[in-house]
Amino acid sequence: MKKKNRRLAVQVSLIVTVMFILALLLIGWVVLNGTEQMYFESKNEKIEGEMEEYKKLFMNPEIAGWVLDQWQSDPGMMLEPATKLEKEIYDEFIYSRFVAEMDIIEDLKEMEPEVQRAYLKALYRFLAAWMDDQRAFGQFDSFYLLDIRADDGLYQ
Repeated sequence: MKKKNRRLAVQVSLIVTVMFILALLLIGWVVLNGTEQMYFESKNEKIEGEMEEYKKLFMNPEIAGWVLDQWQSDPGMMLEPATKLEKEIYDEFIYSRFVAEMDIIEDLKEMEPEVQRAYLKALYRFLAAWMDDQRAFGQFDSFYLLDIRADDGLYQ
């Protein structure tokens, strides 16, 4: 009888041990999967927040297209020394006041040419400084700047 009980005890302990190991594996998988999902969700939320903050730079596609066209037409303007007006506009970019008020392309086109030029140079310097900061802090591995407009046939 003792032999039978001992054998039964060994079988029960083996089954309990296997069940315990399976339970541990299942719990580990659930924790790992949940942690990974939380990590990606928080990363996405952070990126979405930054995109909301920086999308204020271009309130509409017309402004983005106009800015890119101006930069392409005169790339040398970025190498010119900064003017006082450009520095003032740059400071306003940092606090997002200047761009928050500008939501239609006519606002830009009605500006004096020197203000337009200062705006373009300040925006370029602002984006370059922001990208340098992001690269320095290691938040992104790389950047992609895309010029997609309706006339390209890709964006509608």
